[in-house]
Amino acid sequence: MDLVLHEYEQLSMKLKHVLRFASLSLALAACVTTLAHADIALVEDGQARAIVVTAEKPSGATRLAEAALNDHLFQMSGTRLPIVRESGLATVSAGVV
Repeated sequence: MDLVLHEYEQLSMKLKHVLRFASLSLALAACVTTLAHADIALVEDGQARAIVVTAEKPSGATRLAEAALNDHLFQMSGTRLPIVRESGLATVSAGVV
């Protein structure tokens, strides 16, 4: 019985991670779609004009979403956005969107 409960808990944790990743991916897709229709350039003339900011210790799902976002941007523009943790915001130069 303990083995069944353990397997259930493992499956439940995996499902939670998949759902978090899916939710974050959908949120990022909505942001990218919204930005595509705005007058904000994430990449201009092959240069990053924005950054991706995440928590100090991002979850695995967040790291996957960072990679997915940057992969899509790279496919569209040939440029990846810098990934900055919250504590690193003080070092970001002015003028970045």
